[in-house]
Amino acid sequence: MPRRRTDIALVDSSFHDDLEEHIYEAIDDLEMQCAYAFKKYRHALSIIAVAVAGDYWCHVSVPFNLVPPVDDEYTLVHSKWNTLVWPAAVAFGTSESDARLVELRSILERKAQ
Repeated sequence: MPRRRTDIALVDSSFHDDLEEHIYEAIDDLEMQCAYAFKKYRHALSIIAVAVAGDYWCHVSVPFNLVPPVDDEYTLVHSKWNTLVWPAAVAFGTSESDARLVELRSILERKAQ
C-alpha cells in the first residue's frame, strides 16, 4: 500500500508514483505465480491475474502461451510477460471498480462452464 496521506494529498503525484510502484511490484510477482499455476494446472488455457496494492487493483487474462509453466527446476523460461497490457489500477468501491468486478465475475463464470 502506498504510504498514508491526508485526503488532500491523495491527488498529488507522489501518491500516484507510490501506487504505480507497488502495483508494478505486484504485477512482476504475478509472472512467477502464473508460471507455477500453469505447471500445476496443465489443462488451463488462461489464468486471471489480479494485482493489488492497498485499495487499488487491476486484472488481466494471461494466456498459456505468454507464460509457459516453470520447468522441473522451477525456472521460468521463454516468458513473454512484458507483452501483457494491464489496465490502470482502480480503487475498490468506485463505479469503475464495480464494473470491472462484474466483468471479472462474468469471465470466471464462463471459465467454470
